[in-house]
Amino acid sequence: MRPSKIEEVIGQAHLLGPNKPIRKMIDSKQLTSLLLFGPPGIGKTTIAQSIAENIDIPYRSLNAVTANKKDLDIIIKEAYNSNSSILLFIDEIHRFTKSTLEILLPAMESGDLIIIGSTTNSIFHSLPSAILSRCSVFELKPLSAPDVVIGLRRALEDKTSGLGAYNIEYSEEVLMFLAETTAGDMRSALNTLEAVVISNLNDNKLVLAMDMIEKFTEKKHLSYNGESTQYNLLSALQKSIRGSDVDASLYYLALLLENGDLHSIHRRLLVISDEDISLGNVNVSTHVLTAVQISERVGLPEARIPLAKAVIELCLSPKTNASYKALDAATTLIKQGHSYEPPNHLKDNHYAGASRLNIKGYKYAHDYAASKIGAWVDQQYLPDELIGTQFYYPKENGHEKAFSDVYKMISNAKNTKKEAK
Repeated sequence: MRPSKIEEVIGQAHLLGPNKPIRKMIDSKQLTSLLLFGPPGIGKTTIAQSIAENIDIPYRSLNAVTANKKDLDIIIKEAYNSNSSILLFIDEIHRFTKSTLEILLPAMESGDLIIIGSTTNSIFHSLPSAILSRCSVFELKPLSAPDVVIGLRRALEDKTSGLGAYNIEYSEEVLMFLAETTAGDMRSALNTLEAVVISNLNDNKLVLAMDMIEKFTEKKHLSYNGESTQYNLLSALQKSIRGSDVDASLYYLALLLENGDLHSIHRRLLVISDEDISLGNVNVSTHVLTAVQISERVGLPEARIPLAKAVIELCLSPKTNASYKALDAATTLIKQGHSYEPPNHLKDNHYAGASRLNIKGYKYAHDYAASKIGAWVDQQYLPDELIGTQFYYPKENGHEKAFSDVYKMISNAKNTKKEAK
């Protein structure tokens, strides 16, 4: 049932339509290495095979789940000894390790090997930059229900490769129902159609009905396949919590829970508690950690209960990112070359001879407990080159208001001492 002509490929008009990127490569017969990512069952393999047919180039294919470095070596050797380039399609390309993928680079550079890699994962999270930089990257979109109906109708009418040899009656309504239950996954829709037909044929006759389809399908809530969708949902969850939208946050949490990947949810909520809430609610990290531990202990479906509570508290807590922004500012300064020795009196002096190196004069803060400015003691802390540098700019949200007040008191005391000098 796979199309042999690029014009027969269903969907992906943004890539295959007139004057669109992949179509222009085919028409000009000037093909570069490609990386295709998107949900399963939307035509990645079909597009690769159609390209090979239309460009008339030797075609080889591997699945990275079952193939290994030796398989790649054989094809690379063949490419070097061939009179023309070889097109290699690698399904699930992200399953290869970085070192395995990098053996492709010399043959790609010389033009002896053109690759088309496909994956349901986010390309940018799962492939080495050396491969990415040598490929054109294209995202394939989920097929619409009407697109899937076109494929189903083709299958029912094709007497050679499809189900056209059988006497099957069907309505557009039934085909649309099947298309909608498979959420844009053409392969799933065709497999379901075949299973329904084979299971219900009577003397090679069949009237296709919705109740037959319902027995073989479970309506998909979302085309949730691969890490790409997972990253998008985790991102949406964090941004909704950051924006204090409880309902949106619970919605994305529910979608993530449908996939059952508790580890990713746990990790992201712990990150959010310190990245987005932080000093705004100093107790929230402990509360989230407790929710995560309970979730791990009880498992699904009950794990959803402590996680929902944690998400609501995160949403409605005061927000501040001042602490990690302060550290990032210090890190940036260091990366710009501003790496200096601390003042002598702050250096380690727990060894004989430290005083001979002028490592002395440190004021032990606990001896100044009566100070009205926290535990601040008037002595130099930053290196000479950075005196007066400020990294932390407190916000006055939630609990951080109290920290901000102390910080201002210390800053004022520093300035007073400086003026007195």
